[in-house]
Amino acid sequence: MVVGLTPGSEVIAVTHVHAPSSNDEYSIRNYLPLIKGELLTMTKAYSNTESYMRNRYGVEGLVQNVYVVPTDLYQHEDFFLTDFTSQMTEKVLSEKPRGSFIIRPNSKEISKIVISAKFERVIHYSFLKNGGGIEYNGVTYQSIPSFVNKCCNEEVLAGKLEHWIKLSDINVPQTSNTMGPAVNKQYLSFRIVGEYCIASLVRRFA
Repeated sequence: MVVGLTPGSEVIAVTHVHAPSSNDEYSIRNYLPLIKGELLTMTKAYSNTESYMRNRYGVEGLVQNVYVVPTDLYQHEDFFLTDFTSQMTEKVLSEKPRGSFIIRPNSKEISKIVISAKFERVIHYSFLKNGGGIEYNGVTYQSIPSFVNKCCNEEVLAGKLEHWIKLSDINVPQTSNTMGPAVNKQYLSFRIVGEYCIASLVRRFA
């Protein structure tokens, strides 16, 4: 099982998983597709290398432990945009005034967080995490908000941080539930390889 985790612990997927790791019938029948950055809850250990995980839609399945890491301390904070990539961040900030910023995980290095800020352009600043704080120029700030406060009052970055964009400030579409259960394993598989499926359908009926 994942080191330090017990049933009920939350983890984050660190990569997309399109197919089970093994071709055996049990793995195929029970695997859970993953989307990088999504939040999961460990339900039970299956072996030293695999665990059962449940996603936020209540769908449960088998996941290789190497594909997940423990959640960040700020996982459920409104100001910490867990699922945001650099491209998504740039799109949101492009419509915001100078000094607007977003805080999110570093998708490539789990030990770091990113402050993406809009000045003359959008710049992504990566900082090493230290417990619940941030390391900057050899100084450890005990929390993200304490470092942000410094950046709001001083030009630590390319300018002062002025407008903190949080999840509640962004209009994120919700999945419709008018057709019954919103998500099932088949839907999860489709959303991961959706572009491929759509392209195949286009070629098939063209």
